Amino acid sequence: MELKKGQTVEGEITRIVEEAVFVEIGASREAVIPKVDVDQLRQSPSVRLEIGETVPVYIYYAPQNGGNPLGSVAHALGIPFQSTEKQHRPTSPWATLEEDYQVGDVVDGTVKNIKRYGAFVELPNGIDGLVHVSEMETGFTGSPWDVVNPGQSVRVRIIRIEPDKKRISLSLKAVE
Repeated sequence: MELKKGQTVEGEITRIVEEAVFVEIGASREAVIPKVDVDQLRQSPSVRLEIGETVPVYIYYAPQNGGNPLGSVAHALGIPFQSTEKQHRPTSPWATLEEDYQVGDVVDGTVKNIKRYGAFVELPNGIDGLVHVSEMETGFTGSPWDVVNPGQSVRVRIIRIEPDKKRISLSLKAVE
């Protein structure tokens, strides 16, 4: 069963834990109904949240890797939807990259890996960016190993962000 954001499906409540309710929605998949939605439903006397009950689930996040989708029973029932997708959606650092960084920002990072064409630097949000050998120092750089070492802390400038390709280009020389 392929789920899509915005779809409403029926399912049976299979588990209730402190932080969420799990609803079997077919094909051995469970939608997760977060605590904020559950708390909202408990204020409505017409809704029963008990194991075995069948409920509608509005899907507001459907992971493409086959993980558990996130949903809202309140929204599916027409109860004003107070939670937002952003509050509950598992985020990858790439999803918020353009909110976290802008071209021109100077950030501190750690050299993770060195290749003949440059060095990969881990930024504070966990993303690795590439400092191409041409961006290491003014003038000719013979080898990236002459400029940086794995584990070294460096200050870099962001020179290009390509979230669709999951690439971020960095420069050491633009900081100097």
